[in-house]
Amino acid sequence: MAEVRDGWDSRLSRAVAIKLLYPGADVRPESRPRFEAEARASAQLVGRHVVVVHDVGEHNGMPFIVMERLPGVSLADHIARGPLPPVPPPGPPGHPGGPGGKHKGGGGDQGGD
Repeated sequence: MAEVRDGWDSRLSRAVAIKLLYPGADVRPESRPRFEAEARASAQLVGRHVVVVHDVGEHNGMPFIVMERLPGVSLADHIARGPLPPVPPPGPPGHPGGPGGKHKGGGGDQGGD
């Protein structure tokens, strides 16, 4: 439905991410209103784990959302690295690391009570 590309805000000299609705995606009547609702909803969110929406608009009939660009690697880079190592299964209930157990680590009691 959409893709995110690297961009550059020439007015403010900063890297941005630009989300574009695929051409032809608006063949489905709900695509454009859904994309616009996403932009409005995202712009209302504030938090450490939420990207900032800088702008929305349309260029040559293609809707876009301009967002904060976060550092890191792309999904393609992650996929190219190969599969993640398996996660070990949790221990038995009540055992450290198991359901209901107390986790070891810095900072005191982190049990569920």
